[in-house]
Amino acid sequence: MGKTDFFVQSFVQSKALSKEDMAQFHELCLNDPDTGLSTIATIFEQDEDLKLEPVLRLLRSAAYFKKAANLTQSEDNQPSNWNNDAALDLLEESLIEFKLCQDLREALNVGEALNVERGISDITEIFEVMESAAGVLEIFRPGKVQERWEETKLKYFADRVSINQKCAPHLIPSDEAMNTFGDVFFSFPHIVRSAFVFYMTMDDEQRHYINVALFEESTPKNAFGEANPIIGYVNLYQDGTFNIELADDEVKKAGDAETSADDKVEEEQEARKEEPEEEKKESTEIERRRKEQELREYRLKNRLCLECGKKLGFWDNLSGAQYCKRHRR
Repeated sequence: MGKTDFFVQSFVQSKALSKEDMAQFHELCLNDPDTGLSTIATIFEQDEDLKLEPVLRLLRSAAYFKKAANLTQSEDNQPSNWNNDAALDLLEESLIEFKLCQDLREALNVGEALNVERGISDITEIFEVMESAAGVLEIFRPGKVQERWEETKLKYFADRVSINQKCAPHLIPSDEAMNTFGDVFFSFPHIVRSAFVFYMTMDDEQRHYINVALFEESTPKNAFGEANPIIGYVNLYQDGTFNIELADDEVKKAGDAETSADDKVEEEQEARKEEPEEEKKESTEIERRRKEQELREYRLKNRLCLECGKKLGFWDNLSGAQYCKRHRR
């Protein structure tokens, strides 16, 4: 019996491999991705239930990525080496499989046990590779990461993120702060391809966040220097959460925002000062409840976790409660 036949038979009969055999299967997917992919396809054909096995989805993700890397004739993962359609198509497949793996891990409560019990010792490295793959794909195919993962990060946009330099210095996020905000996943009902950071400030709970305008186009401004329409806004918080707001009917422009960010923050602060204390408290509370209700309605409509706003996967939806695994009661 050949090694690939052994992998198929072992998975179909016992639904698993030993750590040593799993390590060999992983090595096969990296050294000979075509054979690895065809072996997993055979496993799926013989037992469709194994399509729900996270580790097989992870192996497929690794194999697709390796196959894409082989097409670029480079192992250094530099973006300039990836600009060909065949490699980018394989990167998309890799991200799709990785997303399935993540959803299944969460649904089946596999968690970090995947690398301990399933024999893949370098799972953290695989996750880091997927982060790099997402960044590469987003450079050449703007919006594709969000299409495939149903969420995205500012850091994937690279130079398609602009920061307002015309507001007060204390409202401009530092590079260190942007590294933190840029690593926050967020979802949005439309595909986002570029962003403009208006300002950084704090909310009533003393949490730092950045207010960001989102664009469907690949740049905030077109070739004539005119501002593209804003499709909505996202606040990204340093604690890893976010909330969004759809654009008004009267579309605002990024160029207007460049000169009005200071005024916007100052007006909000002055309005609070001028209100009588009791009225200010009442107004703040009414506004807080209104925003909470709007946010809840948006999350209900778009199948997001009611607690944190995370996009719910297929298995979350089966639970009946609209919460992600972390916040499910």
